[in-house]
Amino acid sequence: MGPLSLEGQGGEVFLGGGFMNRAEYSEESASRIDHQIRTIAEHGHQLARQIVRDNREVIDRLVDLLIERETIDGEEFRQIVAEYTEVPEKEQFIPQL
Repeated sequence: MGPLSLEGQGGEVFLGGGFMNRAEYSEESASRIDHQIRTIAEHGHQLARQIVRDNREVIDRLVDLLIERETIDGEEFRQIVAEYTEVPEKEQFIPQL
């Protein structure tokens, strides 16, 4: 839909005030918004399912380990995942002054 602002800067809703305000866009725009949200959500869901399918073996290994030990640290997690795929270097957080 493009870079649009479709809601005003309304305050907090208190005792129902604000629920009855008229929408600042048409029913057609509301329908387009709903369609876009549904499209984005469905794409994200499909992508997540594909990532799980592509990484099923390492996920199963991690699940088995976590059932056995309940916790693992980040470094152990990275080592296990690195056996199955390339793991990017861990980024260090450097605070901005």
